[in-house]
Amino acid sequence: MKKLRVFDFDDTLALTDSAVRVFSGDTFVRNLTSHEYKSYKLQPGERFDTGAFDKIVNPRVIKPTMAVLRKVVGKPSPAVILTGRGEAQPVREWLGSIGIRVDDVVALGKTVANTAALAAAKRRWIANAIKKSGWQYVEVFEDSRENLDAMESLKAEFPDVKSVLRYVGHYAERMKEHRET
Repeated sequence: MKKLRVFDFDDTLALTDSAVRVFSGDTFVRNLTSHEYKSYKLQPGERFDTGAFDKIVNPRVIKPTMAVLRKVVGKPSPAVILTGRGEAQPVREWLGSIGIRVDDVVALGKTVANTAALAAAKRRWIANAIKKSGWQYVEVFEDSRENLDAMESLKAEFPDVKSVLRYVGHYAERMKEHRET
């Protein structure tokens, strides 16, 4: 069976202090964590700046999902990181620094304007991967329910493909709570 495993990066494999900046015109409004970014609704005139978010700041491994990634890397079935960051190289380098070489890191952040567009872009990337390579099994590890909801329609579009969508946001939440106490 041809298998593809797709992992989000932020709040799925690692918790970081990287920030997405919010501007209103040329005026800085605030920094958002990756978790805040997922639910932040831009006000009229606001825009996201993900430039600073591309740096991996103070990364902490989320052990349960990283253990799964470590287990599948190097197997015949590829492991792909599908991230909302604008640049793939910092993710690839950090993973390499901890001994993980994934098949690909795909950064979608520069192609989207908001979190709804990111969810659609992730879904589109997986649909295209299925069409191109004929995957029979696709497993996704994701901390965003919005992204998983967008991917849910893959099951109807590709009924012969076994799609397993795993919500892992609770791991990052527990890490944040532990750090704050």
